[in-house]
Amino acid sequence: MARPRTFDTDSVLSSVMTLFWQQGYEATSIRDLERVSGLTAPSLYGAFGNKEALFTAALQRYVDTVIVPAIEAATALGLPGLRAMFTSIADKDPALPRGCLLAVTSCEAAELGEPPLEVLEVGLGHLRTALRNGLAFGIAAGLLDPTIDPSATADALVALHQGIQVLYRSSPDHVDVRAIAGPVLDRLLPPPPGPATEVPARPPM
Repeated sequence: MARPRTFDTDSVLSSVMTLFWQQGYEATSIRDLERVSGLTAPSLYGAFGNKEALFTAALQRYVDTVIVPAIEAATALGLPGLRAMFTSIADKDPALPRGCLLAVTSCEAAELGEPPLEVLEVGLGHLRTALRNGLAFGIAAGLLDPTIDPSATADALVALHQGIQVLYRSSPDHVDVRAIAGPVLDRLLPPPPGPATEVPARPPM
């Protein structure tokens, strides 16, 4: 008879997720995973499978608990919220690792199998869909250039978002996020006329 689990799966996944977010997949050893989870390697592998399977579960948790809530909060504010997804990257909670786990995963894609890459595409798909829908709404409301192609522009904005995340993660003291994103966003997502709309300063992704 299999022994029942004596640990909190959500708590373990949260700790492991933060570690992968901070160090990346390849740089994280099984000893690192044992340290942050408080579990032995046999217990981790017995519960989640191998290292890649554990990473896949942690990445899914990141999508569910970080990416989706951040997108929902941003889209609730309309176009200013979408702009803030880019311009506020450097204003993230300092207690969290720098950058975005999706961007970290993209950089290591050649070392990963299909399961984590599928989760990666789901996460990027959430971002792409939110941007596409926001652009389409802005065009319909007369706030954006009607010649914009929402799908193609959303793809370009996803690339911009992930690229900024990589740059900021590697050189946070030398990357001016607003200087990079501002000119592009001013053309594609122009700010509304009048006083600036307040937006959340610390999106977590």
